[in-house]
Amino acid sequence: MTRTSAQTLTIVTIDAVLMAFVIVFLAGFRQIIKNSAQGLEWIADTFLSVATPVQLGLERLLAATESVRTQIRERTAANFRVAKEIFGSSSACQILSAEGGWNIVIHVPGTRSEEEWALGLLRDADVYLQPGFFYDFEAEAYMVVSLLTEPAAFREGLERLSRYVDR
Repeated sequence: MTRTSAQTLTIVTIDAVLMAFVIVFLAGFRQIIKNSAQGLEWIADTFLSVATPVQLGLERLLAATESVRTQIRERTAANFRVAKEIFGSSSACQILSAEGGWNIVIHVPGTRSEEEWALGLLRDADVYLQPGFFYDFEAEAYMVVSLLTEPAAFREGLERLSRYVDR
């Protein structure tokens, strides 16, 4: 066998081995995709599809939305008024101006990190607030509060926050 024939045979052999590896890899990859597709199909069927009962009741569901929207609008407005009442001009906490939505952002004193505020409020005052870093605030210290909370619990929670900050 000449040197050129040997080189050609070596290249063909290497090429065949590499092709075999690619085929084995793609076959395994195909199985992974097939298994994933079955899981995604289950998720779509279970959680994302509009089932027949929903389709049949859609007219009544849509008719009820005005009532729900009104309740949400009234509750968020009432809770926002309570927050402004509790954190008036003499408070160490300040409510950032709101442009809509159902959360408010409260600026708390920068004497602690947001994490320290959140954990301290939970531990010592039994108040759960989300720290601003959950929302990618660039500066500290902010707490985010849901305006959808039941009004009596909302008032109590903000009063506890106020007392906790003032101590």
